[in-house]
Amino acid sequence: MAGTCTDNSNIQVDRRRQLAWQISLSLPLLLLVFYTAIRFQPMAAWQTYCGLLLFALVSASAVTDLRWCKIPNWLTYSAFGWAIVANLFTTFVSPQFAEVLGTVGLVDSLAGAFIPFFFMLVIFSLTGGGAGDVKLTAAMGALLGLSQVIEVILLSFVFAGAFALIRAVWVLGPVSLALLIYRKIGCWLLPVWIEPPTQEQTTFMRQAMPLGPSFALGAGVVLLGLDVQQFFNF
Repeated sequence: MAGTCTDNSNIQVDRRRQLAWQISLSLPLLLLVFYTAIRFQPMAAWQTYCGLLLFALVSASAVTDLRWCKIPNWLTYSAFGWAIVANLFTTFVSPQFAEVLGTVGLVDSLAGAFIPFFFMLVIFSLTGGGAGDVKLTAAMGALLGLSQVIEVILLSFVFAGAFALIRAVWVLGPVSLALLIYRKIGCWLLPVWIEPPTQEQTTFMRQAMPLGPSFALGAGVVLLGLDVQQFFNF
């Protein structure tokens, strides 16, 4: 009986995963057909096909990362694939739809996908991050192009740092956090006189933090056309 229940559970999981793949692959196609069938006036980035696809991608990624600490392949692969299809279409078939669809051109799309992908792959390999975050940056880059996805990544790191600081203050308290920082830096500079962080503090520092919400906020800032340079100056 236990084996039967396990098999039924696995079948249900496979069916849900298959349904997720079907939805993630079919809905962008319907949206692409809709946008190419009707000629719109020039619109804001978040109103275009690629803008809406990016909004759906980062929103769903934020939810799955917060809920299950995972960004599934059916999200990132589908978004990447349709981004390439849209850029192929406007590059070689109908360039007049580029502004309406919000495409950046095939070369910029590929550069935005693969250059940040390898950069983030190195970073997350050194820090022990998840592969889902790396794939998410590639999908975002395919939709936004190289320059804009770099802005999103930088903003996301800023938001992630702010969230990490808020969480540390909330959990440890400002005094304990200051002591942790003192020990972390001090034991590296003066290992003979300053003790390293305790095992409990080290465990807290190594806790993984979902980056999906930070990427969603960074992408939102860029999609809404806010002045990123002014944000960094602030």
